[in-house]
Formats: sequence, C-alpha cells, structure tokens
Amino acid sequence: MISCVVKSQEVVSNESSNKKFPTVRILSIDYAFNFFLTADSAKLAAYIGEKDNAAGDFQSLLIIESAKSNKILEFMKNMYFTAVFKSYDNYTEAYEEFDRLLRQIIGSKPGLKYKSEPSYYTKHKFNNYFYHDYGTGINRYNINLYIDESDNKFTPVFRVSYNDFVKTYQYLTDEPDMSEDAENFRSILKARFNKFADIKVPLEEAPDGGLFQSSKCLKGVNICFIYPPAKRGLEGSIENQAHFLATILKDVSTSKAKVVSKELSAFIAQAVGKRYALSVDSKEDKIVFCLKDNIGDPRNEIIQIQVIKPLLDIPQLSKSAVKLKIFAAPL
Repeated sequence: MISCVVKSQEVVSNESSNKKFPTVRILSIDYAFNFFLTADSAKLAAYIGEKDNAAGDFQSLLIIESAKSNKILEFMKNMYFTAVFKSYDNYTEAYEEFDRLLRQIIGSKPGLKYKSEPSYYTKHKFNNYFYHDYGTGINRYNINLYIDESDNKFTPVFRVSYNDFVKTYQYLTDEPDMSEDAENFRSILKARFNKFADIKVPLEEAPDGGLFQSSKCLKGVNICFIYPPAKRGLEGSIENQAHFLATILKDVSTSKAKVVSKELSAFIAQAVGKRYALSVDSKEDKIVFCLKDNIGDPRNEIIQIQVIKPLLDIPQLSKSAVKLKIFAAPL
C-alpha cells in the first residue's frame, strides 16, 4: 500500500492497487477523537481491513499516529476500536506517553474534560473517561484512554465503544418530596450505608448465600429482598456490593414495563431531590441515579431501575418485568 504524506494532522493513503479495501486514514489522536465523536458503528465499519483470524478482530484502516496496532472488533452489532501504543518497562515512562496523548485530546476540544477513576484491571488510577458538562447535566463518552498493565509491561491504550456511545446524565433540581412514600424510600436508601443491616429480616427458608427479606418495601410491592455481595464479577464493580431488590411487576408486555419504569423513576427523582442526577439508556431499558459529585461512572449508579426482557422480545406479547436495585455503599 502506497502512502501520501501531507503537512496536516491527517495523512491519507492511496487505495491498494486491487482496491480490496477503502482508503487508509492516518490521524493524530486529537483528530481521531473528534472523528469518533461524530461517527457511529456504520461509519467505523467502513474502515474494517483484513481479519486477524487468531484474535477474531480486524485490522483498522483508520490509524492513529504512533500507535503500534489499530484494531476494530464487531460484537452483537456494536463496533469497537482499539489503538495500542508503545509498551514500557516502567509505569513512569508509560504515564509520560499517556499524559502527552491526554493533553493532546483535551486541548483539541473546548469544554472537554476528563476524570480519573480506579481501573477495574490495574492498581494505577488512570482509567479515564471524557465528558462535557452542559450546565444541567453531562454527556459522558464511551471513549477510554488508560494504561494497561500485563506481562510486566505498561502500555497506553485508546479504546472506543459504540455500545451506548454517549451517556447523558441530567441533574435533578427540585427539593426532596416530604410525602410518606418518599420518606420510606429515603429510609431504604439510608440503610445502604450499613449494608442494609437495619432492615434485614431472616427468611424462614433462606437459600444458600445469605438472602434476607427486607423489613421495608415499596408501596404496592408484596416483598423485597436484601441480596449479599456477588461472588463473581469485575473487581470494583458495583454488582459486587450487597443490594436491596424489589420486583415492581412482572409478566407484562415490554411496552407496559417501560411505562412503569418511567413512573417509578419520576417517583424516585421526587424522593431523592437535587443532590442526584439520573440517566436513561438509549433503549429505555435501564434508568440509573447517582449523586451529582459521583457522576459518570457505572460503579456510582447506586439506584437502578431495569426492564428485564425475555431473550426473544416480541412487543406487546413478551412477558417482561421491572426491578429496582439499591446498592450498598462500599467499605
């Protein structure tokens, strides 16, 4: 493949002589970031190159300058792009390259910010997400720049996922409602700080694993449960925490479940008030709440409403359910 070099932040290569694949684009990381903000799975799919049969992914014809590899993965109709940079023997050198890439991205987009959170996979706290604060909430982008630690090497990695690419959190603005039902909900929420010990009631025939009944429940729900921490899952995942569970309703159509989910979210928004923010996923299957000062990371989404659908979802016919989870505070 023959390259054409120009004095720009973008280098475009000519197509190969057999025209098997589209034109290669070589971008600096800041130009690449802006490309991904306006692209989607279909646009990224146009840059799929030869398949790596061993790994199951594809070479990317969209290339980031100085990256050692650029790959595209297609999974369940979603597209993922990964650029892997030079590996280093020590963390300090890897961080210098990471910081250079990060500054280049941040400097290219007015209003763009990033936040560092502890990584699921390493001890180093540089698993970053990018977001825009638009005053009444934030847009969090499913673009990640982090340092991978494996085989005693430290490697900056840039990753883009078009699975729920933009997640919008809306700040709540009203004072908490003072109704009896709202007070009851806040008492359940308060119990999360001691892992629901104050509202746990032993079940007469408790299954293995420490399942409890909750002494407090939501209006109209017959029974609520307290589940112990999960024994599996990613380190640091909120799913590892003990949680309160209420099945709001079940065996209803998916469309009915989504209506009830929205009604429940409206009640919770009134109950918790302006210290919180909420986010609704693109399919309206999941609504989450987090504190405003802990916004943007899934591990901080302490209240979750989820529409549980069958594997074969037929609108108006499927038997779906609505479940509410409240997660315990970490130690």
